[in-house]
Amino acid sequence: MIVLERPVTWPIGLAGFLARGGIFALLLPIVVLPTPSGIADVVAPALISFAFGLVSPSFIALMATGGAFIAAWVLIGGAAGAWADAELIREAAESDELGLPIPPPTRRTVLRAFRVRLLASMPLALAIAFGAREIIDAAYAELTTPFEVVTPLFVRVLGDVPRALGLVVVAWAVCEAAGGLGERHVALRGASIPGGFRDGWLDLFRHPLSSIATIAVTNVIVGGAVISSALAASVAWSWARFTVLDHDGLVAAVAVLVLVAVWLAGLALISAVVAWRSAVWTAEAVRLVPVRASGDRAAAERAVGTFGGPEHARPGG
Repeated sequence: MIVLERPVTWPIGLAGFLARGGIFALLLPIVVLPTPSGIADVVAPALISFAFGLVSPSFIALMATGGAFIAAWVLIGGAAGAWADAELIREAAESDELGLPIPPPTRRTVLRAFRVRLLASMPLALAIAFGAREIIDAAYAELTTPFEVVTPLFVRVLGDVPRALGLVVVAWAVCEAAGGLGERHVALRGASIPGGFRDGWLDLFRHPLSSIATIAVTNVIVGGAVISSALAASVAWSWARFTVLDHDGLVAAVAVLVLVAVWLAGLALISAVVAWRSAVWTAEAVRLVPVRASGDRAAAERAVGTFGGPEHARPGG
């Protein structure tokens, strides 16, 4: 198995996962979230004006701050994730199972892969934009007239918008798959940005059954690993916090050690699963390449440009 054969892929996979937003899923169980009243004091004035069709300065400031944060996260996290993907693709391609040695990814390859994935995420952006109004309305209702306050606020909001949530989840899964396949065309065949974007989506439409199966299996396993790790960390964190507050030194020390052990075990599990998912998609991409090119042509394409063989290498490459 590629993941066990090359354990170096574990920290690389974890780095890409955290950079693309996985850090929030891991921090959520051990971070004290603001209370609904505290959130309402900051957000409610802006949401109230928007709910009545007005655009207040506070709403503009809220949207500008959120937009700047998201833009910075997409650029920095996306570039880091593209580097991790390129390294994982190379490691999987060079494994004994696939036997496709390729040089380490260059900066050009990483940037090209990042742009391909960014373009492939356009449907996700449209899905988020489509569901934004419904989510804002649900947040406004939960902040002003909540039906119950026992369930965490974000859980109540998400429960109020199943259609928007489902649309975003499906769009994310499909765009993630298309972008990942496009990255592999860039890394394995030296495809251009338009070519990688096009071929990534074409792979999904040409092979819908295998694509849907791969999307479902890999995301369910990764999601299960993340959720189980987060729940275990939440339980360990609650125990550690209460024992520290009780001033029982020995038990508190044991609880903290357990928390650290659970946290590290969760990171190791997620690292392995994310690296495995990347290897699965790389194997799938390699399997699909002969559909569009014979072995000789595919080998020639892999020898062009950035990954150039000696006969076709670009000057200075």
